Amino acid sequence: MTKEDLETKVYDFINDLVFSKERVDEVFVAVRKKYEQHLALYEAKTSAIDSQITHLETQARELTKSFTAIASSAQKYVNEELEDIDQQIKHLALERTNMETKKPMDIDKVIARVRKFSENIGQVINQQSSDTKKAQLFGVIFKKLPTYNDLAFRNQKSPHITGVNPVFQALLGDNFPMVNQVMSNWNHILKGVTQLDAFLRAYKIQVASPDSVELQAII
Repeated sequence: MTKEDLETKVYDFINDLVFSKERVDEVFVAVRKKYEQHLALYEAKTSAIDSQITHLETQARELTKSFTAIASSAQKYVNEELEDIDQQIKHLALERTNMETKKPMDIDKVIARVRKFSENIGQVINQQSSDTKKAQLFGVIFKKLPTYNDLAFRNQKSPHITGVNPVFQALLGDNFPMVNQVMSNWNHILKGVTQLDAFLRAYKIQVASPDSVELQAII
């Protein structure tokens, strides 16, 4: 096997990665629905934390108001209760702050960027300025890189490649003979979309708007 032979097999594979518009639409509609489910859960959890904090703050104010009216022997227990409430509020506030770091992404830009890359894989990879950059972009198609034999014999029934990125596995559907269609669930596919988007942003594939994606070949 020569370097030229391997490159030919790689580019043959890339050039065959063409997805029907119907399939692309179907996959990214499903990705959006899964994202919306995650967003609803996120908002429900943050709302519940905010409600708990508000309730505890109200409870603390009521205890503080009654403090001077109770017997001095009972004030110790009220202080302990106020300290406990304060600790609960601090714990919830920290949890709330941590959740902000997990705030759902701008799904319109994410889908636009990943979709445009999916629809222009060959163009984006071929336009890179070095073999290293081409190999890195080729690598995002897979969780586990294929061997030469995988690429050379991909039009036969076996061996099938099992390490395809779940995003592209979903886009390929049942029409690509090299891929073993052990379908990931949509949670894995959504995660794959966000990871792919992070990679593309690092490669400066920028989105001007959800309907206008500019592919930048120089990284």
